[in-house]
Amino acid sequence: MKYIVIIFSILLSVNTFGQVRKKIKPPVESDVKSNKFGRISNINFSTRIKKYPFNKAVQIQLVSFEDPTGGGQRDSTKKIIYNQNMPKSYFAVCINPFKEIKTLNYIQVDKLTDILFNYGPLGENHICSFGACYSPHNAILFLDENGKVFDFIEICFHCLHMYSFSKKLDVENECDHTINMISEFFKVSGIKYGVVDEVKK
Repeated sequence: MKYIVIIFSILLSVNTFGQVRKKIKPPVESDVKSNKFGRISNINFSTRIKKYPFNKAVQIQLVSFEDPTGGGQRDSTKKIIYNQNMPKSYFAVCINPFKEIKTLNYIQVDKLTDILFNYGPLGENHICSFGACYSPHNAILFLDENGKVFDFIEICFHCLHMYSFSKKLDVENECDHTINMISEFFKVSGIKYGVVDEVKK
């Protein structure tokens, strides 16, 4: 990912030369519960990309997967078959074959980090809506220089929950609006399974 930082920093310096930065209004604080959501900060890409796990990732992928048995793929002895290059964990993304894989480019990484680090609830008392099914069919994978996945975010877009493998990413408490933005990002990036309504129902 250090190569992404160098290349994108050069592009960013060229594109932003001479431009005047607009001030971002601070979040609106209120004692009244609300579902207002939006941009809460304006952290630039060169700073975002230095945050874990992007600072360690050489490649970032979006994936979808089926889970027909609810227990992952197994061999003739009922032993779990783990996906190649994935951690040996019982997360659904580790034990089910991938249906779709999209490797992100620099512009897409910029968009993803912008969603994760610059958007959130406006105000202290925010209302979020979640389901309880947790039947994940999608994930964001972070790969090292050897092509191994060292961390990932597993997502259920139906009940709007997501979990990280390492727990270094505090995504379990993300607002439903954030997850909906990530869902739209998956669709725009070409991932359909587990994302569009016709599939996830």
